[in-house]
Amino acid sequence: INVSQVQSLLRIHKPDVVVYDMIDAVYGFGGGGMDVDRYKQLYSWARAQCANPEYRHVGIALTQVSHDGHDEEYVPKHALEGSKVAKQAQSDVLIMIGVKKNNSNLRCIWTPRCKRTRRGATEQNSKFIARFNGNVGVYEDSSQRYEPKPVETKLENNNADEASTQESS
Repeated sequence: INVSQVQSLLRIHKPDVVVYDMIDAVYGFGGGGMDVDRYKQLYSWARAQCANPEYRHVGIALTQVSHDGHDEEYVPKHALEGSKVAKQAQSDVLIMIGVKKNNSNLRCIWTPRCKRTRRGATEQNSKFIARFNGNVGVYEDSSQRYEPKPVETKLENNNADEASTQESS
């Protein structure tokens, strides 16, 4: 897929969120090679698409880690494939995910870059560990499992109202 095709899809569908799964594979700005200038232009273009008033959206770009980040629990921000600073400069937030060295079911997650960092935030309190359940592809809090709450529907509420009306009759 190329940048023109992505723009066409944005115009047609006007999504609220776009996940660019392996954005580096989007063609444009000199082809699909690993060129720092191309990445800089591509990430700048993607950022501009998010702010375009015609189809403003949240953009999430996934990319790979270079050899510099291989076997790192907390992957350093300079370890993004093909870029030491160009990709990072175009992001509002970087979420880096590494694997715990002594337990491949644990993921080390941290945010080395966040343009809206809260006061008092430190590198240490931006790091945490989550259990990865590979059978279902879900991250779980190491201390507790997230259980979604049941969603009440209007029909359930109407049935409850009818039942209470029948009881009072």
